[in-house]
Amino acid sequence: MHNVDASGGQGVSCMLKVYEAALVADAEQVRDLLERRGIDAYVFGEHTYSVLGVNPLAWPQVWVAEDRDFEPAKALVNDYEQARRDLAASAAAGEQWRCAACGETNEATFDVCWSCGEPRDV
Repeated sequence: MHNVDASGGQGVSCMLKVYEAALVADAEQVRDLLERRGIDAYVFGEHTYSVLGVNPLAWPQVWVAEDRDFEPAKALVNDYEQARRDLAASAAAGEQWRCAACGETNEATFDVCWSCGEPRDV
């Protein structure tokens, strides 16, 4: 667990890193997932990434603002990562999926619904 003092040295709150992504889009998707579940989350490193390119030392990161959100956020991130692995497997098999939000059928390679924009269930 990595944490950063977000209080300007006042010791009020620490931000905790919950995810590191190879792509900015993945970090933004995780941030959106967490925020839809009521967890304040922030992406850092998205601008450094564009300057340095695909470099593990500059990958975008998702951080949560509250200590109490760390464990629930990590659980959601773990579910997200498992869903991504499952998605890759079903895409390889060519399986379509149905959106839980609107019921639309989507191609296996889509990880968000083409109709309503809802991410595939995680």
